[in-house]
Amino acid sequence: MDKDKLLASLNLYRRLPASRLRQNVSALANLRPELQDEILRRVEQPLEVLTDEKNGLPYIKSEYNRDGDSYRSPHSNEYYPPIDKPLLPSPALREMEQKAMPLFREYVYLYYESALHSTYFWDKEDGGFACAILIKKEVDQSKGVKRGTWDSINVVDVTIDKSKQRVNYRITTTAMLSFVIENETAGEVTLAGTYTKQREDSDQYKELNDEFHLANIGKLLEETETQVRNYLEVVYLEKLKGLYSTQDLKMSPQKKQKEVGTLLPGMKNAMANSKQA
Repeated sequence: MDKDKLLASLNLYRRLPASRLRQNVSALANLRPELQDEILRRVEQPLEVLTDEKNGLPYIKSEYNRDGDSYRSPHSNEYYPPIDKPLLPSPALREMEQKAMPLFREYVYLYYESALHSTYFWDKEDGGFACAILIKKEVDQSKGVKRGTWDSINVVDVTIDKSKQRVNYRITTTAMLSFVIENETAGEVTLAGTYTKQREDSDQYKELNDEFHLANIGKLLEETETQVRNYLEVVYLEKLKGLYSTQDLKMSPQKKQKEVGTLLPGMKNAMANSKQA
């Protein structure tokens, strides 16, 4: 019965407005308090930012660094608020996490310019591991976009088959986009949505080390995020065209195209468009 209630709750969540994701999760948790932990584990929410009390550095709060009501900072490896017997990555995995942070920081700069990112690793019982690469970009007013937010949640599951000397990597990328456009024709309109894509790859190894894992994770991350960005760009371009088709039926096709073209640079900026494009 609880499984049926959980499925019903998740189905309801997918049909609620994407511009109110955090409120939707809170409402579902209040509606079914006995399912709160399961709902929080299964539903991606807009990312929030906390501050490491030890060094003052910002980090991203998520289910992937949570233990109870506390959240681990990747900078100090400490939970805030402090807790007894916290869940921590093994020393070897923490070392890989520390190597990963500057690598993905460079990736974020190349594709997002000004954005915050946090990387979290954790051990799995089967001898493998998993990691989450979280990216949050907020955009101020720019060319018709009043404000915008892009949250990218990338979870990589790593399974190691030592008998075949092969490693399997499975990534689940969820992008959450929300931006407000404003001009004389359309007024103020909020466009929001989410998109999730999964991909899988494997690689043979002779020597298994951190560099081998990080190279494969980075490659899979870049390819999957690029596909997600390209898909969402097409979707929201069509939404903008549809918006102008319904807002002003007397506007000429040429003027509609010009209006949409004016908004595109700001929209792409809100969608974390790559500097490499």
